[in-house]
Amino acid sequence: MEDFTEERQSGPRKGNGLFARKKFEKGDVVLHEKPLVCCQFAYNEDCGYRACEYCLSPLETAQENAQRLSGIPALALPHPELDPVNPKNFQSCPGCAVMYCSVSCMDEAARRYHRTLCHNPHDPAHPLNILRNAWKEIHFPPESFNIMIMAKVAAMYQQADAKDREELLRTLNRFESDAVNADEGIAHKVLGEQFKVQLDAMRVLLASAFKDEAIKSWWSASNFLSLFAIFARNAQGIGTSSFGMWQKNVNHLPNADKETTELITAVYVAIEDRTGEEFMDNEGSALFVRQRACNHSCQPNTQVNFLSNDFTLTLTATQPINPGDEIVISYLSECQLERSRHSRQKVLREHYLFHCTCPKCQAESSQADVTSGEDEWEDEDDEEAMEEGG
Repeated sequence: MEDFTEERQSGPRKGNGLFARKKFEKGDVVLHEKPLVCCQFAYNEDCGYRACEYCLSPLETAQENAQRLSGIPALALPHPELDPVNPKNFQSCPGCAVMYCSVSCMDEAARRYHRTLCHNPHDPAHPLNILRNAWKEIHFPPESFNIMIMAKVAAMYQQADAKDREELLRTLNRFESDAVNADEGIAHKVLGEQFKVQLDAMRVLLASAFKDEAIKSWWSASNFLSLFAIFARNAQGIGTSSFGMWQKNVNHLPNADKETTELITAVYVAIEDRTGEEFMDNEGSALFVRQRACNHSCQPNTQVNFLSNDFTLTLTATQPINPGDEIVISYLSECQLERSRHSRQKVLREHYLFHCTCPKCQAESSQADVTSGEDEWEDEDDEEAMEEGG
């Protein structure tokens, strides 16, 4: 797909932004991009959410997915031809049995990083297993990223030749990597002194897992913090679902029968009762080089989607966008966007280190500085996620 966007200066205090080079109508695809690196969340994986190690495509059929989430083993879905998942294409790494959705994903993972990361996942003494388990002890759900995505980047560097190593470093340097916004006097919520012990433990474990002389400098205190900040500040969440995609395919049928529609409704009710609809997806995060240039607005003109049901990001226009207009996304969830201006600003300051001056925030500037009640719960979740593992 041809790229009709350009990255350039957005404002004196906003850095670069992404701008349209053509007119987009509502519903048009503005950007289509595969990530630099992607990784499933650790707890999500360990709770039975099966996804391709490389692209996060589901490794459960829609029926298997619905059965597991609903707790109804005998559940049978009609229209199996609309199931996007084909188990016949699945492949496992011969060295460690990690699963992939296809030969191409397995080969690409091996080419980029997996030759370095391939290990016995059941060996408690292996440095990568120690690292992953230690991460789970300090980062509880709701998950924001997995320390193993940093291991993937380190492995990418170790496997690369000199030219590709330089290119990888140039690419990483394009992402925001500061733990503090000195101009605004804002420090990132999880990159300060409060979590220094936990972060230092991760640094030491990564250093023990990647001892190559060429990468040794990555594990100095300052370099590690910058690398960690890249993921803390830039990682884009991803969700994939075989049942969700099957349901969308059914909805596109010209004459979906009433029985199937009622079954879908009943399945969602069962999933909500047993698992919760918010826990339907295979979840992970990734770094996107092009999308990283998109600035935030509480009134975004595009929406992030994963229409391919894998790690491929699609930006879809939510309103007409003219040539020269800045393409903006929301860094906040839909729920967070509905909160008060003060609540939105609090999340953006603590996690993205800026004060939002979008049209919505300016229009609500007279609102009282009152924080929504949900923020107190989220504060407790954030602190518990890092504090319990000291």
